[in-house]
Amino acid sequence: MLEILPAFTIVALIILATCFILFRQQQQKKQQLKREFLKHLLNLKKLMEYFQYHRGLSARYLNGKTSVAHELREKQRLIAQVLPSLALLARNSSLSEHWQSLLDHWQRLFANNLNIPADDNLEQHNRLINTLLCLIEDVTELRYWSSRDHHQGIGSIVAILHTTEWIGQARALGSGILAANSNNASDHSQMNFLQTKLESCLQYHGSNKESLNKLLQLSKVISQTFLQQPDNTKATISSSEYFSIASAAIESYLIEFDAIMKRLTQPR
Repeated sequence: MLEILPAFTIVALIILATCFILFRQQQQKKQQLKREFLKHLLNLKKLMEYFQYHRGLSARYLNGKTSVAHELREKQRLIAQVLPSLALLARNSSLSEHWQSLLDHWQRLFANNLNIPADDNLEQHNRLINTLLCLIEDVTELRYWSSRDHHQGIGSIVAILHTTEWIGQARALGSGILAANSNNASDHSQMNFLQTKLESCLQYHGSNKESLNKLLQLSKVISQTFLQQPDNTKATISSSEYFSIASAAIESYLIEFDAIMKRLTQPR
């Protein structure tokens, strides 16, 4: 009996050691996947920024500001650079549907970008970016994120990017209106809707002071330029000036995004 006990002890220790090794391997694999998806999130944010800029430039071009053609081509080049870095998303069953939809939509839009009416172009960009936001949300809901990651703000980045998208839509619509020097009833209605969304962001999104100030500045410009001015009154701000003000607001929120990502990538 005494000879059997050590044998049982050895077997038990072997089993425990094997379980521990397997657990460690699983944890290491999970951490590796998390690091990969953090890189994907950074690239998805970059892609969103490029898509939003591409939308705004396209709106200006189609409304008469053809001088932005070089900038537009440059954004297309940057988009073409970042897309291959995200190709591995297709391997994840939770992400593949939105990823493939995004690719297909971009390829169609790229091929016909300047051959479709300005209103349709704007709508197509909006749908494209909405699909991208869905993909980003899919990534933040993967099982690899710990409670610590959620505490560090992994869930907040979607809200931040939604805010930049409302700003981006207002940037594209407003810069297009100013480029065309025309503000019809449909444009007024759309801008009023976007202004309501931006005001909601001011009230409910807990941003830092810099972000709120930039967004408040943009909100005031929208109100004065598009919502309060009588019809046929010449705007006091140019398309490029308005574009810059809206871009500064977007950038302030992207700085918040980067701060969260920095916390998430710090070693424990």
